[in-house]
Amino acid sequence: MEKLTVNELFAGIGAFRKALINQNIPHEIVGISEIDKYAIKSYEAMYGETRNYGDISKIERLDYADLWTYGFPCQDISLAGDMKGIVKGETRSGLLHEVERLLEVAQEENTLPEFLIMENVKNLVSKKFIGDFQRWIERLSEFGYTTFWKVLVASDYGIPQRRERVFAVSVRMGKGGYSFPNPNPKMEKSGYTNDKEDVNMKLEKEALQLINACLQVDFFRESTIPELKEALPEMADSIYEVEKKMDEFFELIEKKIMEIAGKQAEEFANG
Repeated sequence: MEKLTVNELFAGIGAFRKALINQNIPHEIVGISEIDKYAIKSYEAMYGETRNYGDISKIERLDYADLWTYGFPCQDISLAGDMKGIVKGETRSGLLHEVERLLEVAQEENTLPEFLIMENVKNLVSKKFIGDFQRWIERLSEFGYTTFWKVLVASDYGIPQRRERVFAVSVRMGKGGYSFPNPNPKMEKSGYTNDKEDVNMKLEKEALQLINACLQVDFFRESTIPELKEALPEMADSIYEVEKKMDEFFELIEKKIMEIAGKQAEEFANG
């Protein structure tokens, strides 16, 4: 395999693509699926014009790629959302079933990818949603995949934030296994840049202030809330509400940062 070919579903601003670049993995993006205008502007500002399949619910088929990535919407799984779950045709997180549909098409055409990588919030493997997650892994098994999953903490891999996310790597049976990298909190940190030109895509001062606020709240959540839960079990419901409000705060901040990055990308594209 000279170059790993990739389809990025729910591409956002291209985090999976950036990971391939950071790891010096030769690759070619066959196409992405993204509908958010700010995310698309940011993506193209960093990587150039890229084929976009568009709305995943309207895609009939995907061209073959060795790898599909799919960080499907977390709004109905996250503690900050309504937690309505992965409901086909009803919730945004239910768009996971569109990935299933496209895999069915690929199976019929004998073009299933060799690998799949999923990322989502830690709550996906909580008591409330672990059943849905396990059913998804079983469905992938029916397609011929062995899935390896783990909750990873960003601060264990050089990121100054204790953001926990669940990753699932699915490998076609007979193609080998997979093991997650060991934590390495001192690894070199890197940011997004435009690969075509030496352009620093730093967020403006407002966004940096928001990020700093995020880090402070995140530290409190990770260092203090677990202790409160253990020390004050009779206040579990109230503490849960505080934690939920913090997650809502993060959702709002991430949306604001995305808007700022999109506006900067648009200004850059317009010269």
